[in-house]
Amino acid sequence: MTNFHNPVLYIFSIISVTAFLLFDTRITNAECSNVISGKFINKTFLDQTAEKIPGNIPVYCFQMNFYSPDSVDISFGFEKANYAYKKVGENFSIVNAYQGKDMLFILNPDNSITLIDSVWTGIPSNSLFVNVNSDDPWAFDIYLNNKMIAGEYFYYREDKFTGKRITFHPDGLITGMEGFNRYSICYSGDCIGETKTPSNIVYLINSDGAESVYAFTKNKDDGALSIYELGPQIKDIKGERTIEKKAFDLRK
Repeated sequence: MTNFHNPVLYIFSIISVTAFLLFDTRITNAECSNVISGKFINKTFLDQTAEKIPGNIPVYCFQMNFYSPDSVDISFGFEKANYAYKKVGENFSIVNAYQGKDMLFILNPDNSITLIDSVWTGIPSNSLFVNVNSDDPWAFDIYLNNKMIAGEYFYYREDKFTGKRITFHPDGLITGMEGFNRYSICYSGDCIGETKTPSNIVYLINSDGAESVYAFTKNKDDGALSIYELGPQIKDIKGERTIEKKAFDLRK
């Protein structure tokens, strides 16, 4: 039992307890700093889609999901994979991220992630990923739709308003468009080379799940969405299709 009538022993006891608590807090904070959780989408890529065709934007990956303390699920668009990650000094690295090499990333104070992917993309800057709260496990498509197509439009035909409104919802649903009830924007895979002239590509999908491929443009000034038919596929050639007449004239 500590003799608190002895001032020296009393002071020593206080110092010991304080030192233990500080040490315990330091351990707890260090352990917390190693934990990453949630969904992170590539904001750097998304910010460029207003000016560039997605297929022309250099990118390593589109989304990273951290569900465990030592592995991450990564979306490359058409493909998804699971990788181990580890702490490296104050930062982290994805193990064997490309060509057997690790790729560093930084967890920023605002809970965003900077992926050190400039060697992969070939451009000087790295990619910023932001944490998103979404029930969809792969939320990137929702944010891409919001950036590129999602919204309500007035349907014109031969330069006259038809009286119909068509809505492209962020979750990929379409309402008001005869023959189609879903859409999917191409941003990776073979669809990137679908047209001879590089273009934005969208799949319009009917209630049976059948897909029809179109090119599209979005006017930055007035928000008008123009969707174009594609020419027939060329025998023994993948892609290289021509952009034909306007199929849907959608205006704000």
